Amino acid sequence: EVPLSQVFDRMEGTFSIMAFLGSRREMLLASNNGSLHYIHEPGKFLAFASEAYFLQKIRQKKAWRQFSDTDPEIRAVGPWAGVW
Repeated sequence: EVPLSQVFDRMEGTFSIMAFLGSRREMLLASNNGSLHYIHEPGKFLAFASEAYFLQKIRQKKAWRQFSDTDPEIRAVGPWAGVW
């Protein structure tokens, strides 16, 4: 296993990524510029986008209720940060 800080040190340019760690059955969202937003309901779904605006528009659609009875908070992945 490699610390997230070492992964960031090896990457060049601006990035926002999602990685599925199959052997651990975990997912990682990471960004070095803070332009990654997500909504998550454990056991139900994860949606992510480069701007919170896109997630807000998705939640306004009638089809949203197929996924959730609630409106989970839109959260940002901060710069030089990751979310497991």
